[in-house]
Order: sequence, then structure tokens, then C-alpha cells
Amino acid sequence: MLIDGCYPSHVTGGQGAKLFDERGLAYIDYMGGLGAALFGYDNQPVFGALSQGVRQGFSHSLPTIFEIEAAEALKEIFCFVDRFKFLKTGTEACMGAVKIARNATGRNLILTDGYHGWSDEFMHLHPPACGIPEGYAWSQKLESLEQISKEVAAVIVEPVITDYSKERIHYLNKLYSACKKAGALLIFDEVITGFRFKKHSVARWSNVTPDLIILGKAMANGMPLSAIGGKKEIMDDMAYFVSSTYAGEAGSLAVCKRVCELLVKNPQYSVDELWIKGQRFIDHFNSLGPIQIEGYPTRGVLTSKNPDDVYIFMQEAARCYLLFCKSWFYGFENPKEEPTVWLAIEQIQKNIADNKVNLEYDKPMLPWAAKIREEKKNERATSGGDSKRRGKRKTSDNKD
Repeated sequence: MLIDGCYPSHVTGGQGAKLFDERGLAYIDYMGGLGAALFGYDNQPVFGALSQGVRQGFSHSLPTIFEIEAAEALKEIFCFVDRFKFLKTGTEACMGAVKIARNATGRNLILTDGYHGWSDEFMHLHPPACGIPEGYAWSQKLESLEQISKEVAAVIVEPVITDYSKERIHYLNKLYSACKKAGALLIFDEVITGFRFKKHSVARWSNVTPDLIILGKAMANGMPLSAIGGKKEIMDDMAYFVSSTYAGEAGSLAVCKRVCELLVKNPQYSVDELWIKGQRFIDHFNSLGPIQIEGYPTRGVLTSKNPDDVYIFMQEAARCYLLFCKSWFYGFENPKEEPTVWLAIEQIQKNIADNKVNLEYDKPMLPWAAKIREEKKNERATSGGDSKRRGKRKTSDNKD
């Protein structure tokens, strides 16, 4: 979600927390590859592993040792998972997870809350659903726990979007209990929260263990890789068919292994420390003016009482060579750039508060993922019981 005419239309590459346009101008990036670039761009400890994976070919006729090594590295972090199935995108992994759940339960109905990719399985629920034929009946929006009956194969949710309050964790526990009672599988879509949340996942942090977990984005720092993880009794029943020619592509798997090793063994890449720095960023940012960041310390959303002010902020930030979109992501390279950004952010916030700047370009179109999350947020706001049950937290007092 960029502002045409103000942002560079393309970049030539990146390094650390910076992106470079075709003129060679450097922009400090707070979009983080939409959450994928947790380690920044051109991170040598991460991508030094890439050459190991591709030295003797990318994709092979048989599985490679890199697949085993990546799975074992993931299991050190996601200790509740027995088996991983690798794919290439979050959309594929979400599609595969619901197929595995239907196979495991012998049921058809899927209940969904949040954004789970662009497949017809989920997108038919969000009008106008262009290009999708009418008639889908086996996936429905999750609107109350009472929907979780013995007809439900699985409930798939983003466990945390931006709200990680005690109320939200209480809700996840109730969701877990409702699924167990009905014999439905609980699926956590942690494509965004995976690796950048405390304890590297909402599942581990909250002690709410899903039957299946979906990972992507940061798991290979932007290399094309996703995974479905689950217990062996669910994953090993190969009556289902989930496949991809490129799922075993060695370069991404080698990078995934390195990402896991760095997160577990290298103090320089402590997510707990990154959260402390990210919280400081949010607190300082939110103290400066009307534009606020709501979310957790490595992922948030820009908000304001006047929605247009968010777009004005994005416009003015781009003019100061700072790249923001409505979704804000914070990674390991961002703290290094902070001494150079605060003066600009402070002035932009002040100018907006004083009504000294206007939006000079067309408003950007809201992406589908943001539309779906905004739709759910509005539903909660107009449904008193649901909003009270789930709660809302701003990280100033305050996610893929």
C-alpha cells in the first residue's frame, strides 16, 4: 500500500535496513519486505548459507539433506511439532493445512478468522470476490465459539494480528478448548508472527498449542519458503495430496536452517532484545503526535483519529527517505538507523498536528489482507460482546 508518485516505483536492491532506488538514493525501510526481512537485506550471516544450498543445483529429483537439516533446525524452536511439510508461499501452506485437517477429521467445514492468502478457499468470503465462482460452502467466517460443532474440520486463525493482550490470550485458550470439545483441529497461521514474536511464535509464548502451525515470511528471511507443522499422527497419513515441484529447493532450505541457528544460538539476534528496542521505538513514536503505532514491538499498524493523516505521514516520510506503509515492521537492522530518523519523524508529526501538510497524491488502495483484517476489526468494534471478549491493547500505554 504505497502512494503513487511519492514512493520509488522500484528498487535496485537493499542492504541492512535500507533500500536503494534506480537513482542510487537510500531509503530507510520500515516495511521489512512485508514482514519477511527480519534480518534486513543482504545479511551475510544469513545469506552466506545460500551458496551452500545452490552450489550443486537448486531443485533435485530426490529430497536433499537440506530438507532434513531445515526441519531439525525448526524443531529446536517449534518443539511441539513432529513433522514439517515445506512449500513456497503462505497461501499454499494455508491451503495445504486445511486439506490435511479435512483428511485427519473426515469433516469438511472450515471456520476462518483473519487473512490466510488469496486462494478461493478463503477469498470467496470477502465480496466482491472477483474471479471466484459462487457456491463455496465449506469455509465460513468464525464469528462466535458456538459455531465450533462436530461438523467442523478445523478452525484457522491468525492468533495475533496486533492485539496480544491478556484478553486475546484468554480467547485463544477458550478457542483451543472449544476445538478440543468438538474434535476439530486448531490451526495457527503464524506466517507473520513466526520468528518475530516472543519465543518465536504466539503458540509457544501463549502456551496454546495448535494442532497445525503455518510458517513463512521470516523463516528464510524473504527467500521463498513456507511450512506446515504438526503432530506425526496428523501429518503422516499420506492419503491427502499436498505437493510442489520447488518445495525442496535447496537454497531456501539452507537459509532457513541458518535463520534458526542464529535465532537460537547468536545473542546478536535475540528476539527478546529486539522486542525491547521495538517497544522503545513505538513509545517514542507515539509520544510525538497524532500518528500512532498499534501492535507488538516487531509489527504494528499506523493509526490516527483522522485516517487520512496516516497517508499524509507516509507521504511526508517518503520525502524524508523513510519508507512506511500502514503495516509497520521492525527488524534487527532497524535500530542501527534510529539516530538519523527521529528528527524527521518529530517534524512530520508536528506538521500534521498543526495542519501544515496535506495529502498531495491519490490515496493508496488498501490491500486485500489489510481489508480483511480491517473488516474483522470493525466487526469487533460494533459487536460489544466480541470486542470485550478479545480486548484491544495499544502498545503506547501497545501484526502479517
